[in-house]
Amino acid sequence: MLQSRLKIYKAARKRLIAGDYNCISFKPFLPDMSRIIPGIIRGSYWCITSYSNVGKTPLAKFMFVLIPYYFKLLYKPNLNLKILYFALEEGQESFYDSMICARYNELSGDTIDIHTINGYNDKPVREEALTMIESEEFKQWFDGFDKCVTVISYMSKVSDIIAYIDRFAEGRGTVTEDKYQANDPNEYVEIVVDHINMLDKADSTLRDQMSEWSKYVVQIACKKYNYVVCNVHQQAAEGENAQYNKFNKNEAALTNLGDNKALQRDYHIILGMNMPQRYESGIKEHNGYDLTKLGDPGMYRYVKALKNRFGPNFGKGLAFDYYTLKFDELTKTKKNAIH
Repeated sequence: MLQSRLKIYKAARKRLIAGDYNCISFKPFLPDMSRIIPGIIRGSYWCITSYSNVGKTPLAKFMFVLIPYYFKLLYKPNLNLKILYFALEEGQESFYDSMICARYNELSGDTIDIHTINGYNDKPVREEALTMIESEEFKQWFDGFDKCVTVISYMSKVSDIIAYIDRFAEGRGTVTEDKYQANDPNEYVEIVVDHINMLDKADSTLRDQMSEWSKYVVQIACKKYNYVVCNVHQQAAEGENAQYNKFNKNEAALTNLGDNKALQRDYHIILGMNMPQRYESGIKEHNGYDLTKLGDPGMYRYVKALKNRFGPNFGKGLAFDYYTLKFDELTKTKKNAIH
């Protein structure tokens, strides 16, 4: 085993010296966070958690869809990236609406949302916006996106999701009882479940279904297939009441993971996202971050590593741009930008 691991270390060093990467690096996108968590590592099991309407899904889309896709486009074009996004809460059309709006807003500097683009409000979308979305540049970006991302919105039973992933693995490599060998060594597969609290109860309780899914992730998806898995995991609603506010200011916590707290033992990394201005009107500062410097204080989010099996925990203030689905790291007014 020592010699086997040494061979891996030497190969990893050689790739870095050649300017290559050994993971999907966060450094170009979240440089401060990358000092603690370098990036998305094969075989890792993640959780993104917060209370309702704080931004769990946008953060999951940013970290596990947009960052990997941009990383492939900009830094590692030979990366054989595949993202299986099990959208239990939104439909496939809604998912793509959010991505189309985000790409348009990034390219144009203008802002449209899913209500405007679908004509749900009384202000028609500008013709120039549709012209850009119809352009060849826009089409090429999404052609590449479609090759990397598959959105599955018709499936919520654990047994169906497991069968889908197993068939997917069998189609991309050699699967034996205890081993998986990908056909392409540059394969990088991510599985996102958004969100896990909406799994079909089937013939048992939701807690049991969540446990069954997590057991499969640990033993098969991560350990055997070497895939990356991220669960979007809702915090329990009671965590937002006055009693919790008194003790922890309604911050996301391991003890408040909704419907199945025991899953915290399985996750390698748990990122809790907080929105303190939701509970404290007129808040101007949070953990050393000056909210008044943001154009809109409502953009502020605080992401905290509630668990990090690979290193120390940390917290980081982010500015969330709803229109582009991007999160930018903020600079503290005090020293120690990340802690």
